[in-house]
Amino acid sequence: MKSNSFVIFSGTDTAGDRGLWVSNGTAAGTYELTGIAGAYAGGLFGGPTAFAPDFTSLKGEVVFSGLDANGDIGLWVTNGTAASTHELTGINGANPSGLFSGYFPAFTVFNGEVLFSGIDAAGNYGLWVTNGTVAGTYEITGIGGASPGGLFRGLNADMVVFNNEVLFAGIDAANQTGLWVTNGTAAGTYELNGISNAFAGSGGLFGGPPTTHVASPPDLTVFKNEVLFDGLDAAGNNGLWVTNGTVAGTYELTGINEFGWGTS
Repeated sequence: MKSNSFVIFSGTDTAGDRGLWVSNGTAAGTYELTGIAGAYAGGLFGGPTAFAPDFTSLKGEVVFSGLDANGDIGLWVTNGTAASTHELTGINGANPSGLFSGYFPAFTVFNGEVLFSGIDAAGNYGLWVTNGTVAGTYEITGIGGASPGGLFRGLNADMVVFNNEVLFAGIDAANQTGLWVTNGTAAGTYELNGISNAFAGSGGLFGGPPTTHVASPPDLTVFKNEVLFDGLDAAGNNGLWVTNGTVAGTYELTGINEFGWGTS
């Protein structure tokens, strides 16, 4: 993750621990940030098989997911120094065993804040927002039509900013995966229901048992004035889809020559 005149990244040291590193593009200027207060003794990001921290720049700092001294995955902030690197502790409504699990939180900068998938005190995976402070970190609750187990229950979240909103893959009250839109408020968060030719079987538009996780995220990608993604059609086949953020403007690109992703 690039921030100002240096790059922050996850790296493995000589002890085999994955920690927080900084580089200015030279060997002399590349080093691990050691002595971080409250960090896990085996490295902020654990051993060789640990998770991706998902670094995201926000207002001159970098937010990321990291391991604390208890081995729980929480929300961290850094400006590239050991002294400035700290976990946001005491977040209201956060799961006491860590705000994150091994799933990708999909940190997404939107309107001067960061949206992400997090775990609340009830163990549900919901839509959260942070401004990089404890007081400014909270779950967006009361979203109509969302799964009782959370919008991202078992999902590797995938979000993209488009037309002053954020599109994402989420789970509805019927435990189906679908395409959702948010403006960062509960009232402005909703599923695009009734998409023509979308898969209506178990799993929904993005397939996979929502109690675990979809095999791969839909890879929402902005292109020109639309968003492309991978979705399931009514026949259960994976195809290339397009959306402009509305139900009427969401459809599969059919009749593509020599295009055969096949069944899911």
